[in-house]
Amino acid sequence: MICYLQFAKNVFQSKLAYRMNVFLSILHRIATLFVEVSIWSAIISQTGEISTEMGMISLKEMVSYAILSTGISIIISSNTILEFEDKIRTGQIAMDLIKPMKFKLYLFFENLGNNLFRIIFELIPVVIVGILCFGIDTPSREYAFFFLIALINGMIIYFILTCILGQLSFWLLTVWHLDKLLNDMLKIFSGRFIPLWFFPKIFIIISAFLPFRLIYFSPMSIYLEKVSKIEIGNILIQQIGWILILFILDTILWKKGINKLVVQGG
Repeated sequence: MICYLQFAKNVFQSKLAYRMNVFLSILHRIATLFVEVSIWSAIISQTGEISTEMGMISLKEMVSYAILSTGISIIISSNTILEFEDKIRTGQIAMDLIKPMKFKLYLFFENLGNNLFRIIFELIPVVIVGILCFGIDTPSREYAFFFLIALINGMIIYFILTCILGQLSFWLLTVWHLDKLLNDMLKIFSGRFIPLWFFPKIFIIISAFLPFRLIYFSPMSIYLEKVSKIEIGNILIQQIGWILILFILDTILWKKGINKLVVQGG
């Protein structure tokens, strides 16, 4: 386990070398947050709240939603798909597989180091700016606890999804377009930019059969206390169910991919 923590540490330290990138990334996140808040302010400012499938939503709740969604996008950001593609295309994965480590754990802890860096140097500054400029609703301790559990489950779902799509490189060799597809699906079905409250019922029904809402919308609904405790239980059960389904699919693809491994490049 110590060697895996070292992978996380190495990634964290390597990110520190590119301070200008960090600064520009913070500016980008803050600018995106201001745009989102400005849009919702323009939509809701006249009445102070808006009617949705979940009842009345206030401007402050939508501002909190925008800050939360920006924060979650920072935390779950990952290059796993492209890293799989690069390692399989170049043949580097063959060398990784003979090392005394589990490849998936190596990727997980690399992502952990990257995410810790983003939390410290991107998430915290963005949240501070958001709170100082706009304010944010805070949930009760009980709902905050369930929010953290749902958030962690959502991160696991996202990581396994990226592993599944990345492993398709065994057959497709290039999967950068799948990385873009995943991001587009998240934008539409996860509630990243527009909460699912505002979509037609048919769209909500479709999204219920997909895992994307469990990454963004469901944890944020818990944070804003827009769901009952029974609904929280259902959300957590669905997340665990998707984690198991995706894990099984990931395991099957990994075994088949290793059997089909064709080393190209070096």
